[in-house]
Amino acid sequence: MSAPTGMEEPHSGLPLNQLSRNVPPGWRPGNPKYPLKLYLQLLRLWWRQTELTEAAAGPTMCGRLRGTAFQMALKIVEERLDLNIGATRPMTGDELLAQPSHDAWTHPTTGTVFEGAPAGATVLMNRLVQEYGMHVQDQNVAALEAFFTFERGSLTLSDYLTVWTLLFDDACVQTGLQVNNGGKSFMLLWKSGLSQKQTHESRLQIAGDLERYDELDGADERDLCDF
Repeated sequence: MSAPTGMEEPHSGLPLNQLSRNVPPGWRPGNPKYPLKLYLQLLRLWWRQTELTEAAAGPTMCGRLRGTAFQMALKIVEERLDLNIGATRPMTGDELLAQPSHDAWTHPTTGTVFEGAPAGATVLMNRLVQEYGMHVQDQNVAALEAFFTFERGSLTLSDYLTVWTLLFDDACVQTGLQVNNGGKSFMLLWKSGLSQKQTHESRLQIAGDLERYDELDGADERDLCDF
C-alpha cells in the first residue's frame, strides 16, 4: 500500500509515517494528513520497541525530521549538566540531542545539587509540541483526520492494531466520537491491508458477528491469518 502523497522519502526508502525497530517515524510540518499528534503516537510506539540507546535515539529522530522541524531541532539550546566538569553549560545540536536522561546529582566537593534532566530525545519531542502544537479546535480536526485517514501501510498487523486503537481512543476523547462495535470492527478491517480472502477469514473467526469487536482488537497476526 502506497504512502499518502507527500510522505515518500526517496533517500531512506521508508515513508515518514512508517517505522522499523531502529528507524523512527519522521515528520514534516504542514501535512494535514499526517499531523504532529499522529507522529508523536507513532514515535511512542517506536520507542517501546527500539533497541537504540537514549544517546542514539535523539540524533536519529532528528535525522528523520524535514523542513523547519529539522532546522528547529538543530538550534535548540539548553543548560545541561556536564559530568566531566561537574557543572552546567549550554548544549545544542547533536550534542544536546544525544544526552541521556539522568537523576539528580550532588557534586562530591561543593555539595551543589543538580536536578535530574530528561534525555535529549524527550527534549526534542517537547520542543516540537511547543513549536507546532495546535489550538483545541485544530486538535479536534487533526484527531479525526488522523483516525479516518490512517492506513496500515508497511506496519505489522500487531503495530497496526496498536496505532489504530490509539487513534480511535484519541478521536473519542478529543471530539466525543461514538462508534458502535459493528462500526469499529468494519473500520478496523477496512484499513488493515488484508486481502478480501483474509478479511473474510478474519470475520469467520468471530462467526461473522461484527459486534464482537473486542475479539478482533485483541487478536494478533496468528489469530487473524498467517501473513
